[in-house]
Amino acid sequence: MNWLQIDDIIYRMMARHDSINDVLKEAMITFKWNLSQAEAAVSPINSRHPTLLNSDAKPPTVKKKPTKAKAPKKPVKDKVETKAKAKAPPVKAKAKAPVKTVEAKPTKAKPKVKAPAKKPKPKSK
Repeated sequence: MNWLQIDDIIYRMMARHDSINDVLKEAMITFKWNLSQAEAAVSPINSRHPTLLNSDAKPPTVKKKPTKAKAPKKPVKDKVETKAKAKAPPVKAKAKAPVKTVEAKPTKAKPKVKAPAKKPKPKSK
């Protein structure tokens, strides 16, 4: 619960009670505060709005900022009545000239050179 909500509750308490002592007692019970905490919360509100006690006044409301007036929506015309803008016909892609492929000439394969055979090592007994 934040202080704005607590202040709103205290405003309603002040509207219900005739004296500041009754408001302090109810605040101590409601919020489980000690006397100094209740006085710290109630006294600034009482000093700002001393007429709240013993009256039927509502807590002050926050004024809303004025908003800009929105322009009225433009009427939508039927599509039948409007003339379509002339569009240029789509341009077809030109056919590309065939690409000449050059075949690779076969090359003579070089014979693979085999490594000389290894002589087996003699087994030692």
